[in-house]
Amino acid sequence: VGKQASLVVLDAADPIDALRLRPARLAVISKGKLVSTQPRADATMNLPGRPTIKNRRHPIPQSR
Repeated sequence: VGKQASLVVLDAADPIDALRLRPARLAVISKGKLVSTQPRADATMNLPGRPTIKNRRHPIPQSR
């Protein structure tokens, strides 16, 4: 029912981050079929004299 969807799921918190950060493509759907997936990655900062920071920009929804 309806039209086939084509879309890209980006690892970005909002549309501005999607343009500014050039985030990874988490999923690509073409004509209603899943074409590509990629797991999310953590960003880790290691700066001298500062604690290591592991950052995820936004939480991952729990699978059902």
